[in-house]
Amino acid sequence: MRLLDVEGLEVSYGAVRALRGVDLYVDSGEIVGLVGANGAGKSTLLRAISGLVKVHSGSVRFSGAELGRAATMRIVAAGIAHVPEGRRVWPDMSVAENLKLGGVIAGGNTEAERLERALTLFPELRDRLRQKAGTLSGGEQQMLAIGRGLMSRPKLLMLDEPSLGLAPVVVQRLKELFATLKRDGLTILLSEQNARLALGATDRAYVLAEGRILTSGTPHDLLENADLISAYLGESTEPAG
Repeated sequence: MRLLDVEGLEVSYGAVRALRGVDLYVDSGEIVGLVGANGAGKSTLLRAISGLVKVHSGSVRFSGAELGRAATMRIVAAGIAHVPEGRRVWPDMSVAENLKLGGVIAGGNTEAERLERALTLFPELRDRLRQKAGTLSGGEQQMLAIGRGLMSRPKLLMLDEPSLGLAPVVVQRLKELFATLKRDGLTILLSEQNARLALGATDRAYVLAEGRILTSGTPHDLLENADLISAYLGESTEPAG
């Protein structure tokens, strides 16, 4: 079933066109990647979907409803959670406070149940609930940021550069987490410069360059076009094991 459908999306920053007629879709239960070099438009695309930047033209439909010009609060309530690049935890607040703020708009099961689910996924955080978020390691802060996003009980989790600056062992842990979330029925849109992670963890991927979709396909499809992908990513496209 089609969950997210983006058509002809255009976003500008002043005179600079950041997205140029972007078309993409995400079906329910998929993990879909957005790959491309820094400045390709990946973060802008996620920010447009979540209502953080103004859409110049085009359509963003989620579960059949148009959200292209909706307020961010309405978009979160509809079931989209956005974990931004750089974690963006509140450093002077505790781990518990960060997590609970992520679930302010959530309905359904209780806060305690949602908190327990996050701590089951990230047991490292259980003994740090009273600790200030700013004192966590980079990997722990990324876990906290993802856990905070999950507290809203999203249908679609959007992750922007989750592996940035993390050790390989933590990146592998993220890949395993994505598989677990997919088994639980969550849909993921993953923006990554790390082609190994993106192509090793996703069902399909879109390659962005200069605000446009350059190509798309399964990881196997894209690896068949390795010269093209390497030209825009500047790295090996062999998927992680």
